[in-house]
Amino acid sequence: MDELELGQRTYSSANLKPAGYAQWASWIASDPDNEPFVFRKFDELGALNLLYFQSEMIQLEIQIKELGLEDVQQPNIDSITAARQWEALLEQCATSELAENANPATVASNTRTRAKAKMQLIIHLRDKIRQYHEALLLQSIIANLQPPSGRVLRATKQMFSQEGYTVIDGKARDYLDADDLVALKSPAMDHLSNYLRKARATKDKPGLAQDGRPRIKRFEERKITQLLGFITILVAIVFLIGPILALYLAQSAPARLALVVVFTAGFAASVWLITNARRAEIFFGTATYAAVLVVFISNGDLTGAR
Repeated sequence: MDELELGQRTYSSANLKPAGYAQWASWIASDPDNEPFVFRKFDELGALNLLYFQSEMIQLEIQIKELGLEDVQQPNIDSITAARQWEALLEQCATSELAENANPATVASNTRTRAKAKMQLIIHLRDKIRQYHEALLLQSIIANLQPPSGRVLRATKQMFSQEGYTVIDGKARDYLDADDLVALKSPAMDHLSNYLRKARATKDKPGLAQDGRPRIKRFEERKITQLLGFITILVAIVFLIGPILALYLAQSAPARLALVVVFTAGFAASVWLITNARRAEIFFGTATYAAVLVVFISNGDLTGAR
């Protein structure tokens, strides 16, 4: 249809734009870096689900253990044999089914009935243990998801609230204020990357653009990655070639010692600035770098020492 008639007004389908959930989904997907993919992970419900699942597994574990103890207490050898041989258990289950199909009223073998009940419990265990382990693995993955950065959360909230109203209403309108938000895509969070994102963001005016999308600060993550790679290469060259030239030209021992201190401190600062390394990793890398410089100084032939 080219036109839609609503009441007394006629709208062209070309001018219609999605609203509500469809509009918010369109705005989220419009970001080329997928940063607005911020949702709740419902930690409390996840824990509640695992607790119920765990209780169900505990009950199933008790049933299986009780059935195993009952097997060894049976007066006939068939129950003990079925407890030790999988083939015997299968045979007793098959015999039980044939006997029931022939004449259910005359089935008198308690062993065969118990074998069938045990097999049903085993099959039930396979299904439940798979579901429980899948729930554990999924919750482990969810627990490792990172929360959105302050910049991403502010930008997403700005998109969500335009011109005094939220895109979606109802009980879900405040979901971005929850404490259990996660970002489905987390870019590098080192200090230099964050600074470059803020510096290269294009600030638009408040409100909506002509295409109906919200005006927010935008940047291309691809360009940030390229610029960060160039800076990383430049820093690596400085801290690899720079000490060699400086220590070679330095003549006095105090000057060489001062250069070692300067380059070591600069190396530690650069690792902290352009990577998201932990403190232990920064310490180990800095110690290794300083040790290499000390070895270089101790070699008098390379440094020009007399």
